[in-house]
Amino acid sequence: MELDLIMAGTWIAGAVIVSGIIQWAKSLAKTVFTKEIPSWVWVVILPVISFGSAVSVGGQVLWNTLGIWAIAQVGYETIIQSIKTKLSK
Repeated sequence: MELDLIMAGTWIAGAVIVSGIIQWAKSLAKTVFTKEIPSWVWVVILPVISFGSAVSVGGQVLWNTLGIWAIAQVGYETIIQSIKTKLSK
């Protein structure tokens, strides 16, 4: 299977959705729970939300899940973490 622009766009859009949902869930968890949620919970939730995003797109669900999951992980580490550090300065 060759990677085309539509698939790459699907993965990027899915990764943005996944990162946004996780950030929203983290904010919600801080207001609902008094104890801090362990970081492993978010690691487990990432592929689940990636799968949900891939199912909503349709097509090759497994391939889209893996692509969205990979880009969401890299995107979170490079984009969201760098924005957080710049805002905290």
